[in-house]
Amino acid sequence: MADLPSRGCSPLQFSESDWWSGPDWLKDPGERWPKLEIKLDEILVLSERKKGINLNVGLGATAGIDKVRWFEKFSEFSKIIWILGWVKRFTKNCQKKVVNQGPFLSVDEVQDSRGALLLHIQAESFLETGRFHKRSLDRARSECLRRVKTKIIEWDDSYAFGYPVLLPSRHYIVDCLIRDDHLRYSHAAYKY
Repeated sequence: MADLPSRGCSPLQFSESDWWSGPDWLKDPGERWPKLEIKLDEILVLSERKKGINLNVGLGATAGIDKVRWFEKFSEFSKIIWILGWVKRFTKNCQKKVVNQGPFLSVDEVQDSRGALLLHIQAESFLETGRFHKRSLDRARSECLRRVKTKIIEWDDSYAFGYPVLLPSRHYIVDCLIRDDHLRYSHAAYKY
């Protein structure tokens, strides 16, 4: 009787049918309703289950980010950082149950993206054997970035000022970084 309308009954027959009242036990209190035990056939459920695709997306100095030079489509360093931040958030959201759907990237997400991008530049530009004097290099405390020890480390200033990140003189992202800073601080022309 559940599919009565689909079997061609008239609207008058449909309105007068028992379909509208439902089963008699619905009028009883909930405790007297029939109990239904569902036993699932696990083998049948697993056979009907949709096959998934495992996708592994890696971002970092050794996998993913250096496969395609996607960043060359953008000329602003800040835009490259934001795009990488959104990609990293997307991949994290795909991997965990608690999803971050905030409308803006957090400061930590932006800093993490900036660090990943600088690490990528270093991995692409400098070999581990190094072309530099080892005493002039320093591994950052909490990050893998190579930093340069300057003569002003005794100066009472930030760690980043005393140990600036080592970057190559010629790299597309470094050029974008320089260009962004010159525009932000209203400097005159720059050479690259």
